[in-house]
Amino acid sequence: RRQPLGDARPFFVHGLFLRAALRRLPSPPDVVHFHSPLVPPLRLPWPAVTTFHSLSWSDFAGPARGVRYRLRKLMARTLSYRLERRLLSRTDEIILVNANARRTLEEKYGCSREVHVLPNVVDVETFRPASLPPGKPVILYVGRLGFGKGLRELLLSARMVVSRHPGVVYRIVGGGPLERDLRAMAGDLGLGGRVAFEGDVKDRRAVLGHFRNAAIVLLPSYSEGCPMSLLEAMSCGKPIIATDAGFASHILADGKNVLLVPPRDAPALAQATIRLLDSPDLRRELGDAARETALSAFDASAHTSRMERIYGLAVARRTAPRP
Repeated sequence: RRQPLGDARPFFVHGLFLRAALRRLPSPPDVVHFHSPLVPPLRLPWPAVTTFHSLSWSDFAGPARGVRYRLRKLMARTLSYRLERRLLSRTDEIILVNANARRTLEEKYGCSREVHVLPNVVDVETFRPASLPPGKPVILYVGRLGFGKGLRELLLSARMVVSRHPGVVYRIVGGGPLERDLRAMAGDLGLGGRVAFEGDVKDRRAVLGHFRNAAIVLLPSYSEGCPMSLLEAMSCGKPIIATDAGFASHILADGKNVLLVPPRDAPALAQATIRLLDSPDLRRELGDAARETALSAFDASAHTSRMERIYGLAVARRTAPRP
C-alpha cells in the first residue's frame, strides 16, 4: 500500500520537509522507497530502498560548454555528489534503472555493494500504436529542456533536415531552464515556422496524443538513465533516433528497433532523420520492433514481482541480527 507524501519539489531543498511528511503518516511504513536524484540522505528507523534514476556524475558527462553548464557541472561534482554518497550509505537496497550506472557507482562513488538493475516500465495498454494522421510529418522531442539533453544539436540538425524536407514540423514538448535560449536559437536559425515549442505538458493523454501524431521521435541526450519518453515512444510503435549514450545503447539495437547516433553530433542526427523520412518502410520496421521490445522488456507484470522481492530483502537486512 503506497502512502504518497505530497509534492516532492520541497524535498530537493531540505530534508526537513521530508521529515515532517514522514511524521504525518497515519501508520509507520514497512519500507520507505526513495527515488533519486537528490533525495535528502535521512537516517530512518525503517528499511530504505532507493532507486537511482540518474547519478549527478553521469548527468554532466563530457566537456562543459557555457557558463551555466559549467556551474551546474561543478555543483553536480561537489554538493550533489556528496549527497548521493551519503544516501548510498544509508540505503538498505539499491536499484539502478540503467546497467551502465553500475560501473559509475564503483569507479566514481566507491560503492561495491550488490545492486539491482530494474528499468522503468511503461503502460503498454495506454501507450498503444495508432494510425498516423495525414498532414506534414512531425518530428517529436518529449523531455526536459535542460542541460545535457542535446537540444542544441537537435535544432542544428533541424536546419539541415528542413533544407531537404521543407514540409516537416518539429514539436518540442517540455519545459526547463533552456526554453528561452532554445526559442531564440530556433529564431536565429530561421526555424521559427518549423519548430513549435509546446511547453510543459502534464496531462499524460496529451502526451500520448503527441506521440501518436509523430512520424519520428528524437532522443539526442548526452547521457540518460531510463527515460520514460523513450519507453512511451517504443510502446506507441514509433521509429526512434537516440544517441548511443547510457541506457539506449544497452537495450536497443541499432538498425533493428532504433537508429543510434553519437552524442553531440548534429550532422549524424540530421542524416539519420533524413534517412527515416526517405524510407517509410524502415520507419514501419523500426516502429514495429520497438513496440515488441516494449512488450517483452518493459511491461509492468515482471517488474512488480521483482520489486516485491527487493522490498523483502530490505526488511530482512534491517531486521537481521548484527554481529
